[in-house]
Amino acid sequence: MMIFLANSQMPEWLIAVFGVGGALVFVFWELRSIFSTFGSSNTFFGSGKKAKRILETGEPAGATVLSLSENSKGGVVTLNDQPYLNLKLLIEAQDSQPYEVSFDTIINRSDVPQFQPGAKFKVKIDPADPQIVVIDGIATANERPRIGGEKWAHGDAEIIKERGINGVATLLSVEETGRSKDFKPEVKMCWQMKTAKWGEYEIKQTTHVTSQMALQLKNAIGKSFPAKVHPENKERTSMEINF
Repeated sequence: MMIFLANSQMPEWLIAVFGVGGALVFVFWELRSIFSTFGSSNTFFGSGKKAKRILETGEPAGATVLSLSENSKGGVVTLNDQPYLNLKLLIEAQDSQPYEVSFDTIINRSDVPQFQPGAKFKVKIDPADPQIVVIDGIATANERPRIGGEKWAHGDAEIIKERGINGVATLLSVEETGRSKDFKPEVKMCWQMKTAKWGEYEIKQTTHVTSQMALQLKNAIGKSFPAKVHPENKERTSMEINF
């Protein structure tokens, strides 16, 4: 599933407060202090010239969410009903040791499930400051996660990638089991498969996805997705999910 992120901008009502009156101006500047660290997080979401420069010249890396919690100043803060949170990431670049970055940012409520601990996506690192990273939407989108693989044997994923049989998978049913792993609920799915080698048949899979994706899968019942099937075991199937 691709991660869709909207550019974060300062709410218009905050700007309108400026100059209205002494007390309100004070509130405005108090809120401006919250945004003292927001510049880097706004850059993280790809907004502005700095982010564009980093996306063009920065070093590619993988990012893993370590934690999502209250902002670093403490307390619960929302702006335009969107939570202002602290995001801590583990950054892993090819030619350097993994390291952590932490910053406060506004995350749309609908996107919060995508930033739970363990979530992974691609970023670019600022050549001038490795603590500044920008999410790389294109690279993230190109690595569309696939359903399947949790119980495969070693080497199955590579075999499917290189020699997998193309097919179509239609989602028939989705059921949450009530169990979870790494903060992701376990779901059971039934698929109608269609391939040139084996014709039509059904398979059942159990896997772990984010809460948001579990809901999206339920809404996708009846839809079809591209799939690749292990050339020697039709039960080992990888579905490319692109909502």
